[in-house]
Amino acid sequence: MQTDDEVLADRYATEQLAGSEPGSLMKLYDALKRIAPQVERHSKLAEDILIIAAQKGSKKAKQLL
Repeated sequence: MQTDDEVLADRYATEQLAGSEPGSLMKLYDALKRIAPQVERHSKLAEDILIIAAQKGSKKAKQLL
């Protein structure tokens, strides 16, 4: 993706890799919330991950939203 918008690029990459390994979205979400909650870009990515995971049927993601 050709963009200078890092949040948009993160979301695109997440969508492309979503579902490539079972549970990987929620593992990424947990890691982001644990190690980088103060970084706005990572907070936005964590929110996007929950939305994507919920759309893919994650009960945990639906509860957290």
